[in-house]
Amino acid sequence: MKQKISIKKQQELDYLYEWLVFVINFYIEKGYNHFDSVIEAMKDIYSKKIIQGLREAFNDIIIDSIELPTDQLTELNRRLKERFGKDLFDMNKKLEKKIQAIIKRKKVRND
Repeated sequence: MKQKISIKKQQELDYLYEWLVFVINFYIEKGYNHFDSVIEAMKDIYSKKIIQGLREAFNDIIIDSIELPTDQLTELNRRLKERFGKDLFDMNKKLEKKIQAIIKRKKVRND
């Protein structure tokens, strides 16, 4: 059953999905074939409007992608910057700020 979500949440859902599919397609293009099934999982999560699932996948793939070989990381960042205006390091800064805030207050306030 599809959830009804706000326009803002739908925009975030669309952005996360598009970003994830873009990065996963990059991985597939570079020969990381185990990502073929991940796209199907992302489609399923997107169609069910499970925004938290996409957020988690988004954060995970940022962390994983930073460990790519330097030439692939540079190419992926360039493509992301062209397509979305932000690269992995821009997104990772936001993630780091959130982690530091959690550490500072010593608890997680939300999902």
